[in-house]
Amino acid sequence: MTKWVGAVAVALTLGACGGSGPGPGESCSPSVDECSGETICIGGACEAAFGRVYSITDVQVSVPSSDPVGDAWDAFGGAPDPFIVVAVNGTPIATSATRDDAFGGTFFGPYDATLIGGGSLAIEVWDEDVSANDLMFTCEGSPITASLLRQRTLVCNSGGFMIQFQIDPR
Repeated sequence: MTKWVGAVAVALTLGACGGSGPGPGESCSPSVDECSGETICIGGACEAAFGRVYSITDVQVSVPSSDPVGDAWDAFGGAPDPFIVVAVNGTPIATSATRDDAFGGTFFGPYDATLIGGGSLAIEVWDEDVSANDLMFTCEGSPITASLLRQRTLVCNSGGFMIQFQIDPR
């Protein structure tokens, strides 16, 4: 899916995934999750992907040195002060601490989210400012599918913006 935010398009990209692999209850390996249908590999067995908690960790963010129109992120030419917001089905569920004057960094989490099939998961990157925070960009997976969750590492990358994160079932 591609989500447009201002002039920036960010696409959630997926690698190759299973589809004709093991079914529910059959053995599997989470390192190369080849479960099929609405299942993912948990503890060596294909289990239902939805109605469970996922931990989002190691959220790596990088932003270009200027905003999409070429201006500095902060007044007087300063670097942005990024923080992330994790939202499920449009509702914010977690907010990270802010990294002062940084063009990137890692937000370790964990940020726990209960996901449902067909719902959405978004990670927004914001620039904290004195008067009002500015949305820098959004990485959104919608609809959430078992195929997407089997990837374990998800990436959005466009126009100098990048988010990469781990998502693992608990």
